[in-house]
Amino acid sequence: MNLEHDFPNIPQRHISDDAAAEILNFLREFTNEFENRYRPQIHRYYDQLYRRRQLSLFDEVGESF
Repeated sequence: MNLEHDFPNIPQRHISDDAAAEILNFLREFTNEFENRYRPQIHRYYDQLYRRRQLSLFDEVGESF
């Protein structure tokens, strides 16, 4: 994995093993809290996205006939 190209706008600095583990724990907790707080909105967004894709499939089938 080439980290220099994964996030070109974020400087890649060396951090200690402890710091890496603490940052990962923070990000996991943050993500969990974010998902819990905004779960209805996130689900609504993906449900609407799924429905739009399904409808567009029907439009594509209709155009091919």
